[in-house]
Amino acid sequence: MRAVLWAFSFLALNVVALRVVVWLKWKQGAGPRRPADPLPPPAAEKSLEARHILEWEYEYIRHTASEAMQDRHTMVNFYLVLVGVVASGVLANLEKLEKWPGGATLLLWSVCGVGWFHFLILVRLREAWHDSMQAMLQIREFYARHAKDFSPETMMEAFRWRRETLPKAGKPWSVFFYSALLIGLLDSIAFGVGGYLLNAGWKTVTLASSIVLVGLSVAFFACHIWVYSALLEKS
Repeated sequence: MRAVLWAFSFLALNVVALRVVVWLKWKQGAGPRRPADPLPPPAAEKSLEARHILEWEYEYIRHTASEAMQDRHTMVNFYLVLVGVVASGVLANLEKLEKWPGGATLLLWSVCGVGWFHFLILVRLREAWHDSMQAMLQIREFYARHAKDFSPETMMEAFRWRRETLPKAGKPWSVFFYSALLIGLLDSIAFGVGGYLLNAGWKTVTLASSIVLVGLSVAFFACHIWVYSALLEKS
């Protein structure tokens, strides 16, 4: 059962570290925000076209939202390549388990550590995408209030999303959520297989230890879902 104890310790270390991350995120969000500085009075001799700066700002926000989606795709692909490389290396060196039982486990659990960083970056990208959407809708509402040919209510009828109907950042079953689930699933498999190989290397594989490792892997996967919801809860 030594491998089970190592697996439980590794899981506990992950949970403690992630609890600290979530606590720091909540603490940062709960802190008072600095009020905006008052704007200086406009210059009487000059006036600028507001339309241009609004168009540029909208284009910049649209670009940042698109970049968040592209970065999500890149991060997931990079992680999939990493998992494939490590899995190939472990499979190619299974016969060396007796010389160093913890070698394969160390590699697989290192993948879990890298996976957490990718997971947290993915959560931040979702948050950045949501912030960009809120900014776009704010400019859209400003245009609607000052449109020449339509009333604000009539103008807003053309748009499906408004700030009050925008899906929450932590909404499940979105593309970001499925990507996070994929990373969590692969992390959990790497965690469970690493514990099993540690058992196999020490020749202590039993039905009870295998069941416990499966349970710990499920808990590891559930931890990913909780962290995703907790970090995006107040976004």
